[in-house]
Amino acid sequence: MTDNVIVVGGGVIGLSIAWQAAEAGLAVTVVADQAAAPASYAAVGGLSFCLTDAVLAGDRSVTELSVTAREKFAGFIKALDERSGVSTLFRKQATLLTRRADEDSRVLDRVEKARAAIGLSSVRLTGAECRDREPHLSAEIYEGLLLEEHHQIDSKAFVDALALACVNAGVSIVDGHVSEILASDERASGVRLDTGVTMLADTVVIAAGAWSGSLGGVPPELRECVRPIAGQVVVLDLPSGAAQPSYDLRNARAYIVNRADRSVLIGSTSRDEGFDSTATAADVRYLLDEAASLWPPVSQGRWIRTMAGLRPMSADGLPIVGESSVAGIFVATGHFKNGIMFAAETAEAIVDMLFGRAFAPSFAAFSPDRLIEK
Repeated sequence: MTDNVIVVGGGVIGLSIAWQAAEAGLAVTVVADQAAAPASYAAVGGLSFCLTDAVLAGDRSVTELSVTAREKFAGFIKALDERSGVSTLFRKQATLLTRRADEDSRVLDRVEKARAAIGLSSVRLTGAECRDREPHLSAEIYEGLLLEEHHQIDSKAFVDALALACVNAGVSIVDGHVSEILASDERASGVRLDTGVTMLADTVVIAAGAWSGSLGGVPPELRECVRPIAGQVVVLDLPSGAAQPSYDLRNARAYIVNRADRSVLIGSTSRDEGFDSTATAADVRYLLDEAASLWPPVSQGRWIRTMAGLRPMSADGLPIVGESSVAGIFVATGHFKNGIMFAAETAEAIVDMLFGRAFAPSFAAFSPDRLIEK
């Protein structure tokens, strides 16, 4: 165990780890490249604790992680609100998942089954019943699935709260780009910034999202361990007097997150085109068209902004969390669309590892050991 830790990355995962490590008594420095927008900035912040691709495919480890994450997240947020002094705007917000008659009903079946696997109920509704609950819903909606145990959080407020909590816990936050992870005698020794500045530490946690596998000096198994998947969301404001959805709404291609301030977030796209996260007109049009086909009044919304970010995707679609083949170099990345959802559990697991304590058994499936060529 060490009391001197550098966390590379200032997104949800990196800041969650840094905050929890500092609360546990470790001396922590976060090196965050402020020029690289974290994936969470393009996250809609809807928390289902089951709608991950891996859970829908029946992956047991992620299903188990979803169960424990759901049980602990509210407590994590309560502590974060207290330590930071600001709100993450976390709240319960039911979601209505819909499909048209010409779309595959198995999407609803898979979600219903996955929710049941982690102890969440769902209510199957006809198209008419969907419109009874959400009157302005598209007339093309054939059936739906009401997800009442569903929550949302403001992703940017979450990041801001984590940063404040880190500072209040004594974490040093350095604006810089790490060019190389340093090791000496097969053990972590610190990092080097692209300015040439060297920062020494006994332990380095790589939580740089989509950039985690492209840093110089990473252990061999972590090289290119994740690839960036660009995601884009559109934010609109609904004018006073205009209709506002009662639920968060989604179908197989897009979703509308309904905020308390009458803004709505429409997401999200996925582009596998390297580190280019530029928002495109084609993506904006796609999102607006899909949203309007789901809930037509969204077309009355007034433009606020477009946000884009790069989400880290591993080859097998599972998170990569644990100690690498080099002692003292840990990694926490590959959460793809689920960084917010699994941030608390990932932070707890990494801190347990730093102290040499037993961690949640489900994290064994996410160990970077699986990336080592046998």
